[in-house]
Amino acid sequence: MRRRRRPIQTFTLSFLDCVCCGFGAVILLFVLTAGQRAATVSDTSATLDLSLRSISEEVASATASLLRQTEQLAEIESGIAELEADIARGQGAAGDLEERLEALRAQRSALADAIRETEAAIAAIPDPPPRPGRTVTAREYFTEFQLTGQRVLLILEGSGGMMANTLAEAMILSQRSEDEQRNAPKWRRARASIRWLTDHLSEATHFQLLVFNQSPRALAPEDSGGWARFSDSSINQALRNLDDWMPRGGANFETAFAAAAQLRPAPDNIILVIDGLPTQGPAVAPGMEITEADRRRLLQSAVRQLPPGVPVNMILFPHDGDPHAALDFWNLAIRSRGSLVAPAPDWPLGPRPPAPTR
Repeated sequence: MRRRRRPIQTFTLSFLDCVCCGFGAVILLFVLTAGQRAATVSDTSATLDLSLRSISEEVASATASLLRQTEQLAEIESGIAELEADIARGQGAAGDLEERLEALRAQRSALADAIRETEAAIAAIPDPPPRPGRTVTAREYFTEFQLTGQRVLLILEGSGGMMANTLAEAMILSQRSEDEQRNAPKWRRARASIRWLTDHLSEATHFQLLVFNQSPRALAPEDSGGWARFSDSSINQALRNLDDWMPRGGANFETAFAAAAQLRPAPDNIILVIDGLPTQGPAVAPGMEITEADRRRLLQSAVRQLPPGVPVNMILFPHDGDPHAALDFWNLAIRSRGSLVAPAPDWPLGPRPPAPTR
């Protein structure tokens, strides 16, 4: 018996065909997504490049900042080393200054003792007889103070500091009326000292009275060569002019000493009435702050203007806060063969009138 054949199929699908189709689909999917991945990778690479450049710039900036900070640190360390060296030098200088201060204190103590001894000796001196034609009522307070000479030059400091013993008091007085300034106790004492001096110049034939602050002014009527003949009339005229002088401004010793050097013939005795070291000079600009060392240099410069070989005798009304003034003027007195006195506070305004009635 014959078997019946199966009918022939017009469409068949084998397993291999299925595998090939699946593999083709995978390839197609890969091809379709490969472009997108390439674009994404490109974008990511660009972003990374930007980040890398930014980080590189930050690194460069940080490196430059580090270099600057390193340089600043080196400068600071160098400054610290210099300051430490300055401190070491300053400590050494402080030791020297302390030694000088102790020496000056010793000199001041010795000078104070000498002044007390002189004052005691002065107190025992009887009043001198009056000079003919002039009534002398002031007491003779000085010993070894040179009042002799044919041509005597009196130089009076007329600065604002001559109104008071302290700078603060002088500044207060400078704001008051002119009458109060002219009648300030210290300035009255300075004028009285000039009257006392003119009453005791026994040998003079000529004299001149210079008063100065920033610049000098001759107060006695000039006869010849800048001198005035020594007489009651010329002395009275000089004292009247002095009463009109307003104490103000600074003290320029150099201009006053230069004026003394211009007198012809030269003086044979200079009597200087002052209260301290100079405050003005050619090297001092307006508004410039001036130290005590500057003032001492100004005095040294001014002394070079004095006529040579002339003794300088000084009456010092000490000003508070001027510790070296007495020492520097003492040295000037020794070099010029003159003298220095710091009179008692009641001189010449004592119980008796400071000057005679002319």
